[in-house]
Amino acid sequence: MVRYLLRLLFRLHLAPNREQRYHAAKIMAANENAAKREIVRQSKSKQLKGRRNHVRNALRKQKWELEKKSKQNKLSNRQGDGYHKRIEYLQSVLGDLVRDDLEELALHDGLDANGYEQDEVAASIAQSGVSARRLASLQGVLKRALWNEPDLVLTDKLLAQYAIKLDLSINETFVLKKIHYVMKPFVLPDQPNYCHLNLLFFGNAVLRLCGYDQFTMLYAPHVSTGSLYSLSMDAASLFGMFGKPLEIKRDHGVKSAIDARHNKEKVFACLFDMNAIHDICKKNGIAFIYRLDISPANDVTMQGLIVKPRQVSMYEQRLKQAKPNLQPPSTQHTLDTLKTDISEAEKERNRMAKTNCDACNALMKHRRAMKDTDYAYHSEHMPPSLSQAHGKPAGPKDISNTPPTGREDEPSKKFADVKWSGS
Repeated sequence: MVRYLLRLLFRLHLAPNREQRYHAAKIMAANENAAKREIVRQSKSKQLKGRRNHVRNALRKQKWELEKKSKQNKLSNRQGDGYHKRIEYLQSVLGDLVRDDLEELALHDGLDANGYEQDEVAASIAQSGVSARRLASLQGVLKRALWNEPDLVLTDKLLAQYAIKLDLSINETFVLKKIHYVMKPFVLPDQPNYCHLNLLFFGNAVLRLCGYDQFTMLYAPHVSTGSLYSLSMDAASLFGMFGKPLEIKRDHGVKSAIDARHNKEKVFACLFDMNAIHDICKKNGIAFIYRLDISPANDVTMQGLIVKPRQVSMYEQRLKQAKPNLQPPSTQHTLDTLKTDISEAEKERNRMAKTNCDACNALMKHRRAMKDTDYAYHSEHMPPSLSQAHGKPAGPKDISNTPPTGREDEPSKKFADVKWSGS
């Protein structure tokens, strides 16, 4: 509140043009928004700055070309008039853009802004008032004086001590003393918050009068039922809530918060059923530490320490368990019967190996016989031209290569009979 008040009063006394431009720009912006609402993709200040820089660069280029051609004597009267007209037009456009940029910056020059950008744009404008940086320095000087000096009147000596590096003018000194004299009765340093209510009343009235309703402050906080925190209760808070000794036993009352902290079980037992509380906590694996939280929804949360189950020795149970029988199972065989079984198994193994070997040999003989028979059959039915080409004379058939035949109506056997000699 003190910061807002000092900033506003300094602007009214030392920079009235800044305050006037801010309110004028605010009213103009409100009227424009009410008449026509446009969605601008980027801020208007950036657009104005880009256009202003573009016009400024074009103006500099025209001046540079005019000066260059004038020195080289390559400029006619007609060309000179054209350059001068273009320069005048660009200067007028640049002035309009600077004015629009100044109005846009004034719109954002509220009490919560520093306003340094506006100082840079309006540096060349006459009677612009004290700059924002100067106002911030003066504000810091007066703020320290309000909170540190008990006197109502601010003397020149005290002011010189606080403003060592500032060369104060006569008007600035007068304004500092005047604002200090007005605000000092409302500023009470080293006092609790309820002693600053008069400052809130005074500050809110001044801010509303100047059109800064958004910076006013509440005299007391708004508390709603939905924003209430949970009520935490322990032994000392229970004693403080009742405000009187709790009669636990005759002649053994809790007379202070210290006694309540040392007798937590007895204090809680006066209001709650401790057996039920301990049973609920035991089911959930915690030990009650005598602290409750009651939420606005009437839910009670009991706080406690996690109780780890104690490890039980399993040695006695292992001793009681039945021991396994480690004796080998009984058998009906003797050493002689085992030798007989081993010999018979070896004979069976040799017989199976011999059978496999004979089967493989018979299969090889059968394959060889089939190959020879198939070759003789193809040679017998080969045409004479092919047999001469292979070096054989065309003549009667070779009876030795002809397979045996039976009766004439019986078809000749193509494959030879193979007998399996397996043992």
